[in-house]
Amino acid sequence: MYKTGCSTITFRKLKLEESLKLISSLNFKKIDIGMLGKYCPHYISDTGKILQILKENNIEVSTLNVNVGILNHPEFSKKEFEFIKNSIKIAKNLGCYGVTICPGVKLKDWREDAILSAEKIEKLAEYGRKYGVEISIEIPHKGTLVENKEELRNFLHIVNFPNVSYTLDTSHFYYCLKRQPSQFLQFFPPEKIGHIHLRDADNHNFLLIPGKGNIDFKSFFEKLKSINYRRDLILELELENENIEQIKKELMITRRFIEDCLLV
Repeated sequence: MYKTGCSTITFRKLKLEESLKLISSLNFKKIDIGMLGKYCPHYISDTGKILQILKENNIEVSTLNVNVGILNHPEFSKKEFEFIKNSIKIAKNLGCYGVTICPGVKLKDWREDAILSAEKIEKLAEYGRKYGVEISIEIPHKGTLVENKEELRNFLHIVNFPNVSYTLDTSHFYYCLKRQPSQFLQFFPPEKIGHIHLRDADNHNFLLIPGKGNIDFKSFFEKLKSINYRRDLILELELENENIEQIKKELMITRRFIEDCLLV
């Protein structure tokens, strides 16, 4: 049985320590930590302190979800690059299997943008290999270099490096490609699926709670089982206008829905 976890993005309005304890109190054992600028500022300054909280609350970190700067931007700085490298070291210390990053964004020429991103991804992957931490690129994803079938196929051809996997977000997959996530093998080699984010979508919205959109999660989980995917499934709910108690309620309903879908 897969382990269903929760991203701290779901409780991004709380401090990291509070978010970890709350997620644990809801009986989740796996988490992603979002380090996404002001949107989810769950940055880790004291790894020892976070390790203690994880131990006391019996939870494990699957990946760090990191977004700092734009990989293919000409002014992407050494400081930003070093931040991702430091995140890899933190991930190693926390026991993560990966660090998830964005592929970059469209600036001028698509291929030139992709090559600039690829150069940095390759270096990060080499660095991550020293620590046993994968670099997992979240694609397709709205608002990035990879938003449709052609861009996805071209990006996979350009970024074909060891120690690089891909984070499949069900909502962005459906929204960008207009296909069910169960069709992911039409695009990705099975061994390259490194991590999963769970959320629902329809043709107009990629921020829906699982069960509220068009995604067939049962078929998706059947396909994951067919490729022997053994890593975690992380709920990544982004509820904008609800208070903590409402978010907790929605999260528990969502987990029951996902667990029912897994019984296939």
